[in-house]
Amino acid sequence: PGKPLMFGRLGNVRCIGLPGNPVASIVCSQLFLKPLLARLGGRDHSPDLRTARLGSAMQANDLRQDYVRAVVREDAGQLVATPFGIQDSSMLRMLADANGLIVREPFAPAAQAGAACRVLMLR
Repeated sequence: PGKPLMFGRLGNVRCIGLPGNPVASIVCSQLFLKPLLARLGGRDHSPDLRTARLGSAMQANDLRQDYVRAVVREDAGQLVATPFGIQDSSMLRMLADANGLIVREPFAPAAQAGAACRVLMLR
């Protein structure tokens, strides 16, 4: 989801290095830092992954797993995840407005609106 990312130990000290890009840093914090802090605090952390329907079509994915900023809402008892049209990492407003990240597997084919998707809930 972001690079560079570093995790390791220096003696007895655990170290984590997050990407410098703010959006990548926040996404990596959700995926790696939040679970680490929970475990260090003696708590279990299971990501809030849910199944939703796409609110709009998505292009095929490349070789990296992507986490696409989206607004997730309920419609007739089903979750609908609508990705923002602009995913540029400099668009912090889109991240502030997002309440979910659509998880796109490496090499995922194009998907039409209404197709099932996995969503990592942010709030």
